[in-house]
Amino acid sequence: MSRLLIAILPVILVFTLLLSTVVAFAVPRDIQFHWAGTAINTLIENKVMSGYDDGRFKPSKSITREEACVLLTRFALEQGLIQASDLYIDENIILADVHNTWSLESIQYMYRNNIMGTCPDGTFQPNNALTRESMGDLFYKFYKHFGLLTDYAQTSNCPFTDIENSYARTAICYLYSQGIIHGYEDNTYRPEKSVSRAEIATIIFQISHLDAIAPAITLPDYKVINVPYISQIYPVSAIVGCEGTSLLMGLKAKGYAQGVGLLEFLNNLPRDSSNPAKGFVGSPFAADLTKKTRTTIYPPVLAAYGEKYGNVDDFSGSTIDELQAELLDGNPVVVYATMHWEKPFYRYYYIEGTRQRLLSNNHVILACGYDKKTNMYYISDPYNIADTSKEYKYWQDGNTFERIYNERKQALVIQ
Repeated sequence: MSRLLIAILPVILVFTLLLSTVVAFAVPRDIQFHWAGTAINTLIENKVMSGYDDGRFKPSKSITREEACVLLTRFALEQGLIQASDLYIDENIILADVHNTWSLESIQYMYRNNIMGTCPDGTFQPNNALTRESMGDLFYKFYKHFGLLTDYAQTSNCPFTDIENSYARTAICYLYSQGIIHGYEDNTYRPEKSVSRAEIATIIFQISHLDAIAPAITLPDYKVINVPYISQIYPVSAIVGCEGTSLLMGLKAKGYAQGVGLLEFLNNLPRDSSNPAKGFVGSPFAADLTKKTRTTIYPPVLAAYGEKYGNVDDFSGSTIDELQAELLDGNPVVVYATMHWEKPFYRYYYIEGTRQRLLSNNHVILACGYDKKTNMYYISDPYNIADTSKEYKYWQDGNTFERIYNERKQALVIQ
């Protein structure tokens, strides 16, 4: 076994501590059809990584800079590369934005030994997601510091077209030459993109040489969730209340908010005069015909409101694979789409005095079913303005649904 592989294997064990809540249960639903499903499941089966207690692995979840520091210092301890006494708090090292005591010793060690530095503005940003550029630089400097690799300057045959000006170019190219990291089909590395749990799992799987174990498929290929239909148009006239109406439909589908009517639900929404990140802007019952305000409410604050009634999570940023898994497991998803699935178009709005370019034809629907064989999504659409006497439920083709969803990746899931 190579020295590199010997060095890497203990790192895998540390990921169990940092990147998972250790829970023993069936194959997580969100990896069963995921592109990294086999890599992730192999690590789960070998007790390397675990899922969360809600039945998900959360492959899109990012790791932070401080988690990466703790990860590598724990690895160094287990390998005997450093001693416990090497981890200490040096009061002479002042990082203004580092106050989290659980990671302070690890952050200072990495900073003190020039393995991970500050960001260009001088802050450390411990809670920021680790970027792919930073990941390359971090692993390269770590291995070089402890002499775990050789020929550090090797950068030949590096195909990436978007790292010429990257401070981590040498590191990225070397790790690529060793088969440790990879790029994308268009020959980009996308250095500013955050590192997800799926990507970490894939890297670890590649260097671990564990026998691949594909995930067992327990999800069905077809699912339609029984949703009690609610119109935002009649009898309550909430012309721009699609967000709250879709959420209330999803809550009732899961057995929550059974005695709550739409008028009460919308009236109790948090409100704000101009910022959708703080509450619903304007009124769900009246459109802003001047188009000066962005009359909507963003997923995090809407999810927080929904949690008063049931188990609601901000699902924003999740992949289509993860969204499909929730639907097939019987969990409706509130999706920020466009009106009539039109091509997205934008205009400028003022948010707390700041001019922002935001989607203009915003609409929110409830996805409540999926057919994997046909790649069709079942939709409960609260905007039944064409015929207020009927439910507006229909199948939407996957190409359109996924294109519109991926424009923003904003959603909530009700479990």
